[in-house]
Amino acid sequence: MNESPNTETNSHQDRVSELCALMGKEMKLHTGHINILKFAGFFHDIGKADIPREIIEKNGPLTPTEKERVKQHARSGFLKMSEEDYNTVKKVIVAHHEFIKQPYPRTSDRRSRPRQTPERRTHHEKIQLMAQILALCDMYDALASRREYKEPYSRDEALRIVQNEFTGDKRLIQTLSKIV
Repeated sequence: MNESPNTETNSHQDRVSELCALMGKEMKLHTGHINILKFAGFFHDIGKADIPREIIEKNGPLTPTEKERVKQHARSGFLKMSEEDYNTVKKVIVAHHEFIKQPYPRTSDRRSRPRQTPERRTHHEKIQLMAQILALCDMYDALASRREYKEPYSRDEALRIVQNEFTGDKRLIQTLSKIV
């Protein structure tokens, strides 16, 4: 477990939270949904607290084992937020990496096939919308910000990559481009 918070992760959380709120306002979402987005944006990477610092702060490429460990952060964050009051936020957080070409923790194939047991996770349009907004804001900020392992992309280059990698509602990218 990390001994102290990673400054870049904290700054990323702040920026993603603000971007989520700005997108929600631009889309004229209900104040309650904007608050959920802001909260989810801030806590979307809370599961990274369980990942060793050496992995989070690694300057070079991650090994396949390290990548798999990082991919568990969305599910870990979902489990950390056990309070019933955070039920919607948890659902947004766990899905924030499901709108990319190689989605995780649940794959797009898994999302589209019927469950053999009764669905624990009901389809809720607002949760799906908020998860997509969080996914976009997270993706954009990760690209447009300096990280330990990379230089930032320009606004236009980051938006081009998002356009290519995001598998959700592409119209949301237009909204993102208005606020960044």
